Amino acid sequence: MVSRSSLFFDKCFYNKKNHVAVYQQVVKHSREVSIVARIYVVRGINLRSRDVNSDSDAYICIEFGKTKIIDRDNFVKNQVNPYFGRCFEVKGFIPQDHILKVSLRDRDFSECTDDLIGETLIDLEDRLFTKHRAFFGLAEEYNMFGYNMWRYSKTPLKILLDLCEEYNLPEPRFTENSIWIGEREYTDSTRLSLSENLHERLALSVLKQFDQVIEGVQFVPEHVETRYLFRKDRPGITQGKLQLWVEIYESDCIPPAIDISPEVPEKYELRVIVWNTVDVAMKDTTILRTKMSDIYVKCWLMNCDRDSQKTDVHYRSLNGEGKFNWRMIFPFHYLVSEKKIVTTKKRRFYEKFDTIVKSPPLLNVQIWDNDTLSADDFIGATAINLNHLNVPPSLAKNCSLNPQMEYISLFGSKSIRGWFPTQGNYGKNELTGKVELELELLTAAEALIKPVGKQRKGPEPLKDPSRPDISFQWYKSPWRTLQHILLPSILGKCPVQWMYVAGGFVLLLIIVIWIL
Repeated sequence: MVSRSSLFFDKCFYNKKNHVAVYQQVVKHSREVSIVARIYVVRGINLRSRDVNSDSDAYICIEFGKTKIIDRDNFVKNQVNPYFGRCFEVKGFIPQDHILKVSLRDRDFSECTDDLIGETLIDLEDRLFTKHRAFFGLAEEYNMFGYNMWRYSKTPLKILLDLCEEYNLPEPRFTENSIWIGEREYTDSTRLSLSENLHERLALSVLKQFDQVIEGVQFVPEHVETRYLFRKDRPGITQGKLQLWVEIYESDCIPPAIDISPEVPEKYELRVIVWNTVDVAMKDTTILRTKMSDIYVKCWLMNCDRDSQKTDVHYRSLNGEGKFNWRMIFPFHYLVSEKKIVTTKKRRFYEKFDTIVKSPPLLNVQIWDNDTLSADDFIGATAINLNHLNVPPSLAKNCSLNPQMEYISLFGSKSIRGWFPTQGNYGKNELTGKVELELELLTAAEALIKPVGKQRKGPEPLKDPSRPDISFQWYKSPWRTLQHILLPSILGKCPVQWMYVAGGFVLLLIIVIWIL
């Protein structure tokens, strides 16, 4: 194998024109170089599981020279595509310490039993000495401040001046809106940072297309690289991918590290008040052959079905109307950048750790018919996306399955009230009811300042709904059943139908005697 130093000496003998510059490069690259390497590990992709019945609990290991970093405490639980967001710094000497090893391991009960998922090797010596400047990616634009500020120790103009000296090029000449390198003119390619220094922007524009100045010399742009992971016992078979980037510094002038740690979910509280329902489909038939439903409403956030809440029951609704005045409170964690709700739960009972689950902020609302002696009957449902919900009409008559296409985000508007339609069985475009909801979204701090109670309790209690006299459980109040249901029905029935009334009354007495 031909060494790097011999290649440089060959250039010294055969490159007559640039023999001085080449000789300087030989001297520079032959000496021992102290470096600091900064490794940003972003995430893993499609990692092969090392556990039998679940996904891997991956963590990062870094090896460079005599330095070994085991980041076991910051493992990601039970994920095929874990997001790490970790930054590591290692020191070493080139050419002795030239190979950087980045590996992922699966955390088990002890470090001795942790399994290797896969590893990737990076030659830092190649990156440091290549003419393509792979030791630090070239930024797309020049910024003095902000999240995208220029972080390399030398400015674009300083880099360009050094390159002109290295390659024996004439110094750059600036005109009003362009820069000249020899006989070639370059204009500004900046799109966003137009208020920054023009000379720096023009110099960066030349660096981004330096292969037009010196053929074959194109600098590596700032980017996140995706590397395959392998294991020695599975040669040639990828064990997943790892996204990262590496920055190499020779001097002590090292910029502050970029914070790429995972975003911490913010705490929110969703308050839902179920006011009324109308046009609810009738699921039951009374002994008097009358259609009715015992209505209640159930709500929960997606992937938080264990925390579902429901209203009390509006009994004996004969026209599909239900009155509730019932408040529900749903605390949750929310990732603003991804617009996802974050929950943790065990997907299988035998898993070691909870799994982080991200899902859209969907509020599921269902209308049910309550039954005493059998399973409750499903009537209808709707899913409300808190980030993209249709503006609900304020009147029930304007509520339909084909609403006007006007959308808002509850995270911006904070609160809204209106009527929402519900559908029956999935796949059927059938209106089975309308429910009036009031949605209010608060941060955790706002919720502490403005507390409310669940159901109709205080603080800020809600009034009891004004329901008809017949809205009660008939078997718990026999006298009210006779007074408000049977007698009015008997007086309004013809003699042919009295047999149904009498039979129902006898059945009622038998049930009451049996209960007592």
